[in-house]
Amino acid sequence: MLAYNNFTQEYEGLRINYSLLKHEYRDLKAAEAALFKNYQETEFKYNELKEEYNELVTANKELFANLTALKEWLESNVTKYEGIIKELNDSLSNYEEYVSEVNVYTSLTTVNQSLRNYFLNEALNSIRPYLKRFGSFSKESLVIKLYEWVMNNTYYQKDPYVPTYSWGLYDNIWKLPNQTLIQEGGDCEDLALLIYAALKNYGIKAWLIFWWNGSEGGHTAAIAKYSGKWYLIDPVKNWLNGYSYYLRMRLSKGSKGVNVLIQPLWLNPTLKKWLINDGLAAPLWVNSSSGFVIQVKQINGVSDLGSLIESWLSAWGNKFTNYSIMDVGIYKEFSNVSELINYLRGG
Repeated sequence: MLAYNNFTQEYEGLRINYSLLKHEYRDLKAAEAALFKNYQETEFKYNELKEEYNELVTANKELFANLTALKEWLESNVTKYEGIIKELNDSLSNYEEYVSEVNVYTSLTTVNQSLRNYFLNEALNSIRPYLKRFGSFSKESLVIKLYEWVMNNTYYQKDPYVPTYSWGLYDNIWKLPNQTLIQEGGDCEDLALLIYAALKNYGIKAWLIFWWNGSEGGHTAAIAKYSGKWYLIDPVKNWLNGYSYYLRMRLSKGSKGVNVLIQPLWLNPTLKKWLINDGLAAPLWVNSSSGFVIQVKQINGVSDLGSLIESWLSAWGNKFTNYSIMDVGIYKEFSNVSELINYLRGG
């Protein structure tokens, strides 16, 4: 009986173990199924990634081939495109130079003082790189030598056509001095501004001086003061303190001959240089009133400002209604010449 009970207990223990093992087996089968499913899904994902990887490898090879071809093309065309870039840079420089040249005012006397100051300062700056062109000389001879240089190296040029000009076909287009030098000339305000800017850069006190008449237009010159002496410089009128500068030519026919005085500003600078260098014409200073030929050293500054300005206005016919003076920071208008003279005397 004891043996049976022991056997029965052993059986019951085995049955319980069997039941536990059966549950574990079922769990293991379920886990196996889940692992197999995960394996299948992982394998599928792997195959997808492998296919994508192969596509990327193929695309990379194509891109590398294209990049290599593009590099070879660029290397073979670099000289061509460097040339194109240089042409573009040259064109840009030309446009920049053109834009800088179109720095003009049509009526410098009517703009506000801020714009007037800006333009006059630009005038002073623009001529500095060109000062060596005028040569080297003392301040005592500066005005005369500068005047001679302008008369020999520029010529009179009318302003361009402007249909809105109230006095006629031409407007007062103010060119900067560097533009006047590059173009080898200008009209009264351009040449006066050129001389004014040069004198100021040489440290000489100078102004632009104007007269005008409502029915006949106006005129511009430069006036300077050095060592207590005055110089009124009017290239277009060919007038410097009552003296004029000419090119003299001797015309002969047989035994007869005549001297001809040529206004320099009516000739192109190239022609003037040819006439002078070949001895066909010679520079000459003449007293505007008497007509007597003089030596250059006889042209001195004038102490009497009133008589100087009166003489200049007389040379133009004394038919003016208004006068004005201009400098950086200054613009004054006068209804009569006495006011103008008194203002300059106090300047």
